[in-house]
Amino acid sequence: MPRKFDLIIAGAGVGGVHLADFLKKRGFSGSIALLEKRAVPFVKPCAGVITLKTLHLSGTNFEPFIQQKMDRLHCAYEYQNEEDLTLASPFIFRLNRAQWLGSLLSSSMRGGVEFFENIQVVNYEEHADSVLVPTDQGVLESRFLVVATGSLDMNGQKRGRGFARGLQAYLSHPDPSLLEYHRSKMGYDFGLIPFGYGWIFSDDGHLLIGIFSRLMREQSLKRALYKYINQKPTLKGYSRLWGVETHPMFLPSQEVLQGVLRGSHRILYIGEAARLVDPFTGEGIYYAIKSANLAAEVLLSEKEDTVGWLYKDKVVREIIPDLAAAWELSEEFYAYPQYYYRKLLERKQIFGELLAGEMRYKEFLAQLKKGKPLERYARE
Repeated sequence: MPRKFDLIIAGAGVGGVHLADFLKKRGFSGSIALLEKRAVPFVKPCAGVITLKTLHLSGTNFEPFIQQKMDRLHCAYEYQNEEDLTLASPFIFRLNRAQWLGSLLSSSMRGGVEFFENIQVVNYEEHADSVLVPTDQGVLESRFLVVATGSLDMNGQKRGRGFARGLQAYLSHPDPSLLEYHRSKMGYDFGLIPFGYGWIFSDDGHLLIGIFSRLMREQSLKRALYKYINQKPTLKGYSRLWGVETHPMFLPSQEVLQGVLRGSHRILYIGEAARLVDPFTGEGIYYAIKSANLAAEVLLSEKEDTVGWLYKDKVVREIIPDLAAAWELSEEFYAYPQYYYRKLLERKQIFGELLAGEMRYKEFLAQLKKGKPLERYARE
């Protein structure tokens, strides 16, 4: 006989663990099983930073896990036209991700969540009043299933087309003056990476350097990373890298941007599993937490017959418009980076406001389009 739960959450990354803890703290009385195919803590190749808007959204006390607060923004176009901006308060935070997720997991388990690690989901079968979840350790059954497996299917395989990629690495033993220059500063370099950007900040005696691209394949991305480092004036002479890691990101498809979402009556997809990733920056933590919150709202509503449809409706109304505006921005900005970088310098304060969550993408793009139009710029 299958083991029965009220809710199964597949995936113990940010979205899955946050959802489990969020539900228990808000009085969800049903039984919850949280499944993870890996042993915890596991390492995920990402910069480990969150934005101010994510911090506000999560309702979590991040203070014990913050390793660095960044209140300075550095921008450049092809290593030139560099601009620095100090914001009124920190807008990006570097976290000890493993400790943060470990704390959420422990909290959820104290609330009654049953955690299974090193368990592989084979498939799932939706029925009229339940979902069967066969695993390599037996069959589980639940009233609802939430898929929070990131860019992987529940069997661990990458899903479909539409991947963007990020690549990061540590630069060992940089000059102390270089570390000081980048301390509390998030640097963005545009115009160097096709349909993407480079970034850099200091981290525990090293420099963490990375690139994001919507177009480049993994091998091309690695070559681009070395080129980025070798040609950046402040990094010349440094070539020793370690911890080089690639992170695939499953960006929104046109169907998702039009409100056609994966899922059904009893199966909900959140975060990257639902292709809810920022197509301009590649950031996914904010939308993982946002979609988990929306899923929690409907699961707590006790409207069992309409949970799946209510969740999709909330995502379409509260997430998709911002993602669609971010997609439009990424299409225009990365196609004409020099033009839009000049526009950005005219209103550089708004970039910090965007990253901090004080400005929406639609408004940001409207601000960038003010002044000289692209057609006139292209003729000059």
